[in-house]
Amino acid sequence: MSDYHLTIADKQTGPHSQFYIIQGIREGRLRGSELIWRLGMEGWQPLRELEDFSSYWPPSPEMLAKAESAKELARTALDQPQPWLRFWARMLDMAWFFCAVTFLLGLILPESARQWLGQIERPLIPLEPFFLLFYVPVEAWMLSRYGTTPGRSLLRIQVRTLPGGFPSYRQALHRSLLVYVKGLALGLPFITMLVMLWWKFRIMESRVAPWDESSETRVEHGEPEPWRYVLLTGIVLGVAMTLGLLLVQKWPELEAARRNYLSR
Repeated sequence: MSDYHLTIADKQTGPHSQFYIIQGIREGRLRGSELIWRLGMEGWQPLRELEDFSSYWPPSPEMLAKAESAKELARTALDQPQPWLRFWARMLDMAWFFCAVTFLLGLILPESARQWLGQIERPLIPLEPFFLLFYVPVEAWMLSRYGTTPGRSLLRIQVRTLPGGFPSYRQALHRSLLVYVKGLALGLPFITMLVMLWWKFRIMESRVAPWDESSETRVEHGEPEPWRYVLLTGIVLGVAMTLGLLLVQKWPELEAARRNYLSR
């Protein structure tokens, strides 16, 4: 191991071990302006310029400023609003939650209740508001624990607090309730899609959604790889085909209900 000699205020000291120099840097006794020399060097040079100790110096104010600037640029890129990605992420989350709830209801509801729900001519009670309301605490739990949901995860979307951590459950619940009331218009049929379309243009203009502003959260968007778009397309086509098959299967009942309505 090399021995080092230092010149501090025109006074030479040494020899010193490498550990002694490193300890001096960490404790702040050595600032980097001192001159240093060891065997094999052509002459004295500033301590900070010696490669032997380059990794031990704390970052300079200039380096910290550059790092903070790069961090802000990266955050700005991540926070670019992408309403269509957010729309499809929510549609995926609603789809899997609907399938899960339907499966559970099929297990716990009696046969008579299942038949009533499947009837075309049952009283017209919109179930979407209740379905979306049940999803609110589920979404809040996932956001507080993982910072994302299955649909968001597929499209590389995450919900974070302003400092960058996961939101608390209370914070996430507040956000999800605002989305349910403002962003989805309580899930009312037809109105929901119109409201979501309106919010698309509003978010593009203001760059932040009111539920994120109120709950002090932000939405980060990564760049989805091509396979994620392929999987999204496959899921959407699969859901569309399933709905089409159900429509074909229920068409006789729909036609009978239509004729019954017209004959009244």
